[in-house]
Amino acid sequence: REDVVNCDFAYTSVFLEPKEPDVFTEVGFMVTPKPDGPRARGGALVRMEQGRWVLSLGGRYGDFPPRDLDGLMDYARSIDEPLLTRLIDAAEPVSEPAHYRFPAERRRHFEELDRFPSGLLPLGDAICHYNPLYGQGMSASCRQAVALGGVLARCRDGEFPLGELWREFLPEAYQETRAPWLMAVAADFMDDRCTGDFPAEEAAALKFVQTAAVRAQQGDAQAGQLLGAISSMQARLASIDGVELEGA
Repeated sequence: REDVVNCDFAYTSVFLEPKEPDVFTEVGFMVTPKPDGPRARGGALVRMEQGRWVLSLGGRYGDFPPRDLDGLMDYARSIDEPLLTRLIDAAEPVSEPAHYRFPAERRRHFEELDRFPSGLLPLGDAICHYNPLYGQGMSASCRQAVALGGVLARCRDGEFPLGELWREFLPEAYQETRAPWLMAVAADFMDDRCTGDFPAEEAAALKFVQTAAVRAQQGDAQAGQLLGAISSMQARLASIDGVELEGA
């Protein structure tokens, strides 16, 4: 069984070299789309090695950044962020644009299977891949690898035979995908053009996360710690089961 969310996101990236090395000395910044704007365009500029920058621009549902340099620069200026425009004008492209389109997020429920080929395990994107806008893929894969390490240790200790590794690992991998999947899908469904399988089974968890976000903004340290642990994948979504925020 698969969950599919049609987020239809694409981005184009290009390396830039500043004409003056000190024109921008911060790590980087991101420009998010304006909620009330006519276009869902955004971008990011980040300093890289050898004094270069990488400029990435993204859009959704057909309003994608062009693949040619002139079109890409026009797209960047259309975002209407003065700092971004100023820095683009203060640099020269030193690579060809690289384009990537991501039409849908997909989660495969391997944990529901009652049989599986011996000697084979899915991992990372093969289990669940997310809208790259949110930067979760590598961390989610690392969390699955950590879970696999724990399962292998139990196998080594004789808790189950190696041939049953899949039966022990796949439910663990599912638990590791719950938080990043919920975070990504909930964000994508804020756009009313998004379609697909909203995780209705996570309604209680989503309400908790939303409440924690509001409380954290109000200065609630407990809520902030819980939200930070879940959103950064230092804790599984299951860790909030039965938890109540003080005063809620």
